[in-house]
Amino acid sequence: MWSAVARRAAVPAFIGTSFAAYSYCEKPAGGQKPSPQRTLSNLTKEQADVQKKALQGLLGRMVDDADRTGGVEELQQTLAKLEDELWARGRVHRIVITGGPCAGKSTIMSDLVQMLKERNYLVFTMPEVATEMFKWSDGKMWDDFSAQGPDDDRVWASLQTSLTRVQMAIEDSIVHMAHRSLSKRRKGPNPPSGAVVLLDRGVIDNVAYCTDEAWAMVLEDLGTTTARLRDSRYDHVIHLVTAAHGAEQHYTLEQAGSEESARGETAEQARLLDGRTLRAWQETKSHFIVGNAGVTWPQKRERAKAILGLLLGDAASGGLVQKLQCAYLPPQAILAEAAADDEIPWAVSEHVKMTYLSERSRLQRTSPGHGGGGAVRYFLQDLDADGHVTRQYPMDYWTYSQKLRTVLSTRSDALAKAGVADSDAAEWGGQLREACEEIVIFAFGDNRIRCRCSAERSQLEVEVCSSLPAEQVLPPWLRQV
Repeated sequence: MWSAVARRAAVPAFIGTSFAAYSYCEKPAGGQKPSPQRTLSNLTKEQADVQKKALQGLLGRMVDDADRTGGVEELQQTLAKLEDELWARGRVHRIVITGGPCAGKSTIMSDLVQMLKERNYLVFTMPEVATEMFKWSDGKMWDDFSAQGPDDDRVWASLQTSLTRVQMAIEDSIVHMAHRSLSKRRKGPNPPSGAVVLLDRGVIDNVAYCTDEAWAMVLEDLGTTTARLRDSRYDHVIHLVTAAHGAEQHYTLEQAGSEESARGETAEQARLLDGRTLRAWQETKSHFIVGNAGVTWPQKRERAKAILGLLLGDAASGGLVQKLQCAYLPPQAILAEAAADDEIPWAVSEHVKMTYLSERSRLQRTSPGHGGGGAVRYFLQDLDADGHVTRQYPMDYWTYSQKLRTVLSTRSDALAKAGVADSDAAEWGGQLREACEEIVIFAFGDNRIRCRCSAERSQLEVEVCSSLPAEQVLPPWLRQV
């Protein structure tokens, strides 16, 4: 029979952590008014501890019953699946829609909202704060803060600091509402698939409108860093390339759905801002580019929808990301080639450690490498039969370590029951299989190229998100096998 420690290890990681999202209520007698739901959010700490211990005891007894009947592994798989499903339904996805002027953000955001509603997601939208502040000031904002141009760093930085503070406050309020609404509505008969916050630009967009000196002043006033703003506030970024790059005949100063426009950039200025915006987000953890080359406007809109579907785990969108094997190059060689290529504005690398929980599931830890200044990131990934990622869930370090500890405890207990000594555990599979990779990411044209380098296997897998065949959008020094 399992020990108390093993029973505790068998309890999914969500027990005792995100438990506050789930409620328990008694069935009312006929004709009586239902009693209020009792959630951990409205219980005292002592009552909440009692609730947690009761649930843990119940799961422990389930494990004991499964132990006697030989169904421990099946129960463990069921609990893990339940945990992942509840976790996925509790996710609030924060997705930035960005790009240069006249990129189609307003229209495409409307498309995405409609798509999400059809898929039973709660949708929250965030307007572009710079445009709203332009309206609030009756058009005076730019004139009064840029009398000497954006190169007047201290004056311009004061405007950007105010704009960023307002933007963060509104973002935080919307995300809070999304969590609250999702927590309440997923207890109903038709729980939503999750919640999505669509943001018309994020605070990192402000970097593109500042000199390096002005942005340093903004960060000093806010007491933060670019990496912290980028990595802690957003999950995904979809960059829509300005019409001034590749669709010049459609570039206009008018803004969709607005009688008054804050846009005044020439086509050349729009291209410059688009490039600066792209570089500002270059180290973000999940970044997709939707360009104009070789596509019509309707196709651009459909591609943005396909990317969103991919981010939410839509298997039908899997073909959007193309993968091909190239002749092996070590990460240092790729970085050197990228640095020497005039068409590649930037390149960064990441260190990746993958821990396989099973043939269909693994944990991933990603840390910044060359040119990177971001945070360490953690994911739980579902795999298909070929080992490719079908769905990915971001997590924090605590959840990552808890999930790893749970799996290791369960496996160690099973080996002990089989009479396998600790010294023989590795031979019997007591240790989880691990693999390491180096990933190099760079922009080339309208595409973000991702190179996965495995020195152990001397393999180079290249991923590109493009409507064109992958071999047509790669730099010539990346040679397909």
